[in-house]
Amino acid sequence: MRKFALDYFIPIFLLLLIVIPFTIAIKYAVFSEDDYGRAFVKLNEFFPNYLQWLTSHNGRYMNAIIGLLPLYDLSLMKLIMFANLIAHPIVFYVLLKSLFLFLGLEVSRSRLWVVVFGLMFLLFLQMPLLVEYFYWYSAVTVYGFSFLSFLMLLYFVLGMEKGKKGACTGAIFCIIFSIGSNEIYIMIINFFLFLLLLQSIKRNRYSKKYLVLQIIAAVAALVVIMVPGSSHRQDIYETGGDLLQSAGRSFVSSLSLIFNQFTVLEDVCAIAVSIVIAYLATRKENPVQPLRSLNPVLLGIISFTFLVIILFVPTYATGVLSYNTGRIANKIQLFFLLLIFINFINLFIHLKKHSIEWKAPSINWMLTLLATLFLASGYISKNISGIYVDYWNGNFKMVEKDRLRRFDLIKSSESMDVIIPKLKKSNTLPYDDLSADPSFWYNEAFIGYVNRTENLKLTSIRTLN
Repeated sequence: MRKFALDYFIPIFLLLLIVIPFTIAIKYAVFSEDDYGRAFVKLNEFFPNYLQWLTSHNGRYMNAIIGLLPLYDLSLMKLIMFANLIAHPIVFYVLLKSLFLFLGLEVSRSRLWVVVFGLMFLLFLQMPLLVEYFYWYSAVTVYGFSFLSFLMLLYFVLGMEKGKKGACTGAIFCIIFSIGSNEIYIMIINFFLFLLLLQSIKRNRYSKKYLVLQIIAAVAALVVIMVPGSSHRQDIYETGGDLLQSAGRSFVSSLSLIFNQFTVLEDVCAIAVSIVIAYLATRKENPVQPLRSLNPVLLGIISFTFLVIILFVPTYATGVLSYNTGRIANKIQLFFLLLIFINFINLFIHLKKHSIEWKAPSINWMLTLLATLFLASGYISKNISGIYVDYWNGNFKMVEKDRLRRFDLIKSSESMDVIIPKLKKSNTLPYDDLSADPSFWYNEAFIGYVNRTENLKLTSIRTLN
């Protein structure tokens, strides 16, 4: 019975309870903000649009390529969103399997899926704004794709350590893609590769390959920084660009984030889930080679440094930072969860490696605790409880009907200047709405989209206050 519970029940339970409901929600995803402005990009206009992007928008040279491809059919966008969401547990599985083997553990497939879906649970639990990570196409291409690419970079680096062919090439692609998609990876990847380079020089192994990766990461970062679009973006945020102030703020914010994680009930539940799945991943697994671990204190210091670096980039770019709200906070929470999980994995392996005796709880007890944590944290989480409320109350369908009524109102309007009521919002998909100011960029992008799709000649559109 215990083996059945571990091997089958928990992965299926998590799949049904978490992944499937959030996957089905993609059915109700729609265009939002930047999507409207890019909805009519043409392939034969790609190069002038690409140059305009890099000179006047931002320096994300890889994101510009994806964002300017003519993929703005709603059904196709939903398919891409679906692929992005499903890719997360798959990439987690591939990476963790390689990581555990590298650390000296051969974790069973079923237990590995427990860990993977546990991480997915944490992802849905902790992200402050799921809609701007999974359900908004423009954000998916910036944040979702780049995070998956970063995870694959870690996978390829592990492959380089094992001497796998093609691993270095894969790492190069992921470096270029991640940094070219989102500025937050500029310092993260360069710092990570710098540590690897130092370690490889110390071991006199693969130092040349890591030097090549370091150079490529530095060049990729310079491209993002030096293109005119980055300067234009920096000018928008007048409070950004202060190096010392940003360093201080990111350090203080990192301490605040850690403190917050141990004082808010939902975050404490997330810590507890991380501990349990890390314990399940490392308990009673036979080493396939000598166990590898770092001194837990040293890894903690390195992890804190990574956290400061992660928070520094958006703080420097904008002058402000919130790790609990917005799309940037999604990324911060993702990295923070990974750092916590990796530190607990390292701790348990370190204890096993050094034969440090401690009274380990039974598997039955840990599974019961894990199920309790899932239910308790799911109940108090606005994301997980919110999606069930959306399904139960029919919020998705209500918002969809509201959106269709809006388009009917626009098409039937006799005025060239249209005033429309604000849209209702669901808990899971609270898309930003149009402004009461008709000159707002979102309104202008939307009216351009409506005029072309409905063959209208509207001059302005705004919402009621």
